Amino acid sequence: MGILFYDSPLKWIASSDGLVCIVLIMMGSTKRLENTQDKRYGNQIKYQEYIRTVPVLSPSFQFIV
Repeated sequence: MGILFYDSPLKWIASSDGLVCIVLIMMGSTKRLENTQDKRYGNQIKYQEYIRTVPVLSPSFQFIV
């Protein structure tokens, strides 16, 4: 929504840096959570199936037919 207000390269650079920082924070948090969950549930078959089928950062919606 803010693209209309980006009238200088500095604003584009600042918003791009912010986006990169958010993605890096999310990836770091996800990795830490995966390590914790793997220690807790790593030996369960359902957990292994879950991590094999569900994407890390972008969950997909599966419809039951």
